Amino acid sequence: MILLLNKLKSFRINKTIFYLFIVIGASQTIAMLFQLVLRNFYTPTDFGYFSTYSALSGMLVSISSGRIEQAILIEKHERNAIEVLWLSIFISILFSIVLFLLFLFFKNIICSIFGIVDHKSIIFLLPLTIILFSCCEILNNLLIRREKFISSGINKIIRRITEGITQLSFYPLKSPFGLVLGEILGQVSNIFSSFYQLRKVNLFKFNPLRWKYFLKKHSDFIFHNTPSTFINNLCAYYQVFYITSHFSKQELGIYDLSRFIVLFPISLLILTIQPILLQKISYSIRENIPLKTLFTKYIIFSFFFSLIFLLGIYIFDDFILLKFFNKSWEGASKFIEIIIFSALIKLIVSPLSNYLIVIKHLKIIAFWQYSYFALCCILFAISFSSIIVFLKISVLLDIIFYSFYLFLIFRSYRQTNNLIEKKSYEHFIN
Repeated sequence: MILLLNKLKSFRINKTIFYLFIVIGASQTIAMLFQLVLRNFYTPTDFGYFSTYSALSGMLVSISSGRIEQAILIEKHERNAIEVLWLSIFISILFSIVLFLLFLFFKNIICSIFGIVDHKSIIFLLPLTIILFSCCEILNNLLIRREKFISSGINKIIRRITEGITQLSFYPLKSPFGLVLGEILGQVSNIFSSFYQLRKVNLFKFNPLRWKYFLKKHSDFIFHNTPSTFINNLCAYYQVFYITSHFSKQELGIYDLSRFIVLFPISLLILTIQPILLQKISYSIRENIPLKTLFTKYIIFSFFFSLIFLLGIYIFDDFILLKFFNKSWEGASKFIEIIIFSALIKLIVSPLSNYLIVIKHLKIIAFWQYSYFALCCILFAISFSSIIVFLKISVLLDIIFYSFYLFLIFRSYRQTNNLIEKKSYEHFIN
């Protein structure tokens, strides 16, 4: 009887993964189809500016709420999780207000640093983007906590459709503003959809007087995880910032296309597996359930999935570019054949890194991220003769550093799993 129940539970999980894969696959396919159209309307230079804008927003949104939103997943009672949700949104709003004031007084300096000299006013849309994007992530964490993985995927489909249609509608502007406005409206649609998905939850019953307690309770996320996450995201986009400062916006736009093509299968896997993996790890930790089977299945699945998809891209990249994009995007295949190797290791390691957050091994995350940041700073200070040379060296170092990160994750996993098996995890984490 116990064996039968275990099989049924496993079937339910696999069925969830299958449906989520379909939903996320639809979302990513929609994004890809819109890219096929948009990149034949907008120029590589437009996408170069948009790439810089997206890198800035992605880097800043990850720290806008002080990482407090991660506590939504680990709070034992949902009432407390909702308090953390609104605390996270409040912090994000304050962060964006401060950011707007900085842009107001230091616009020229900031635009000069990031090469946004022809479209300076675009940075005033960044605080709005950060608030909206942050709200999407915060609400999504509550959906994950409630195991509403399909709902989360549907939200992404709505966002992609809204974003793509809006970007096409704003094409007559013939500037990167059309791409940015489309992204903003896509996030707005995501937020409305998330509130609809959570309509049966009493979200608006919260007490700001309790926020101080939760701020103190989860201060580790602010003081340890926030700085390291900022540095990690800075490192994730350092190639974009390097090309922005050393090469032209047109070359950056072509690199952005190659990055998008490579990230298509990666994001498909990460967006499908990561929410379920994160929820299952959190649940296992709370209930003292061993993690060995979960980790083993993930490693095997992610390795073969990524290998098949990335090999497919490596073989057919020239065909994709010639068939679907105009001549202004020539050269992207050379970038694809280089960055695809670092994409493989990142695909496997990135979802697993959330495990260290769940067990609050934040110092390990910080140690690796600061080390990786130091490496990126060294690379940024070097002037390479071409983008190809820069990418080859950075990819090699990515493979080395992410392999080391995987080693650190597994070392923590073994320690935690042994303690769970001995039923002493609570003593360990305290």
